[in-house]
Amino acid sequence: MDKSLSDDMVKLVRFSIVNIERDHESRLLGPLEEIVDENMTDDAFSTWMILRHGPKIPVPPNISTADDPRKYLRVSYEVVDRWPKQDRKYEKRQLDLLQEIRTSIDNI
Repeated sequence: MDKSLSDDMVKLVRFSIVNIERDHESRLLGPLEEIVDENMTDDAFSTWMILRHGPKIPVPPNISTADDPRKYLRVSYEVVDRWPKQDRKYEKRQLDLLQEIRTSIDNI
């Protein structure tokens, strides 16, 4: 299973947010998918997903409230696919090239 997020490619990541509190282990959210286009660590991705989806996480009533329940949240993920980033100026260069071809044809 591919878990590397440390490259500059565009990645499709499938993930779930789980609770690992003893006797209350469960999947709380997911599986979901996210596009990641940055180079990041495992911890950075986990933190991002918990912050981003935190309000949507249904915390079961049987989870202990003596502690902060967020400390038991974990993100399980895998990189489903990856692609090279597209050049930002690709379309402009293509249009410029087509304009040059048109100008050349008009001058014939």
